[in-house]
Amino acid sequence: MFSNVEKKLQKAAKVLCVVGTILAFAYMFICITAGINLLDYGGGRLMIAGPIVGLLIFLSVMLSTWVLYGFGEIIKELKENNRLLRLGLGEEECEEEEK
Repeated sequence: MFSNVEKKLQKAAKVLCVVGTILAFAYMFICITAGINLLDYGGGRLMIAGPIVGLLIFLSVMLSTWVLYGFGEIIKELKENNRLLRLGLGEEECEEEEK
């Protein structure tokens, strides 16, 4: 479950980005069409507020997925650095330093 966590975080970020983007644009589309259908009952506000809220949802999804993907990238680079350090020092020296 916890092996290759960096790849899992990056994959989760990509999936969340796609799903969040689809949901944000679906929300905007639904609000606009509902606003058109309800123009006689104040639907104009819904036509204005819907895309604004949808855009805020889209921006928050993008920001959170960038952070999640970046965290996965940091973990990947740290693992690579640790591997290179172990090769440079040798396994015996690393085990002695950990104790």
